[in-house]
Amino acid sequence: MTEKSANVHWEGQGKSGQGQISTETGALKLYPYGFASRFEADRRGTNPEEILGAAHAACFTMAFSFACDKAGFATASVDTQARVRLASQGDGFVIDRIALTLKAIVPGIEEVRFQEIALAAKRDCPLSKALASVAEISLQATLSKGDMTHELVVDAMNGHTPDTEFVQSPQVAAAEALAVAPARVSAVEAVTRSRLLTVGMDALLVEVAALLSSAQISVVVVCDGDGLCIGTITETVLVRHLGLGHVDFFSTHAGDVMTREITSCMPDDELSAVLAMMRERGLIYVLVVDAGNRPLGVLNARDGLRTLLAAGNQEETLLRNYVMGVGYQ
Repeated sequence: MTEKSANVHWEGQGKSGQGQISTETGALKLYPYGFASRFEADRRGTNPEEILGAAHAACFTMAFSFACDKAGFATASVDTQARVRLASQGDGFVIDRIALTLKAIVPGIEEVRFQEIALAAKRDCPLSKALASVAEISLQATLSKGDMTHELVVDAMNGHTPDTEFVQSPQVAAAEALAVAPARVSAVEAVTRSRLLTVGMDALLVEVAALLSSAQISVVVVCDGDGLCIGTITETVLVRHLGLGHVDFFSTHAGDVMTREITSCMPDDELSAVLAMMRERGLIYVLVVDAGNRPLGVLNARDGLRTLLAAGNQEETLLRNYVMGVGYQ
């Protein structure tokens, strides 16, 4: 039997308060978290969901490796991502989905045995058991063998395992995978998050300009007091106001000059459809938001196109039309 501990110290009230997290091992020591790092885009702190995701991914990965050892296979490399979704429910929130993605190199193992072990590890790891109340825990397991890649998606909500045709060619595999499950906006989550900058309505334009300049990003998202998207400010808008001299950057607030018309998409939207919409409207970027209209990232056209190309979706017409219509910015 083993028992580990973590401690949290909190000061202040609710939304304005700040907490500090410390773990027994010292891996986290007085690490900050609060409303902004949980519900907004503040990267100066952590949040319960990403800590939970790290714990679940770590527990599952260890369970998988140990299970492979027990079955006579030595894991050479294992990478796991856990995506934890916090959704609104009534007057509160609930974690309604955890998506595990496993990519592993296990020399000598056959595909069917690999999938059996991965599923068992997901089912039996202690964190999965502790999280049994989560409505959906899914697993996408990919076995890499040199130039062969096999993938299977399992829906833990209904226990159904879809039929999957295994192929030798990664190009053919990517094309078939896209035909069944098109690339989603969530495929570029890391990039879209890195492009997200947010300010409040009361932020001064001089602060917005400094933020854009330091981050070398072309758009800032303006949020209200609840962290919801209400507008954007681009470099182009700032330069226009600066050139016209109509506003004082030291006294004018973001809410006074922001563009209120927002075009957005959600993580589960098909990436190719979003890019097509961007091309039709002549957009360089769109916001990525959650179901509550909270900003999650900024999708740039170039990033989306790169992702489709990497996935094997080399549709010449789509790419040619997009580049001719908007171009890379």
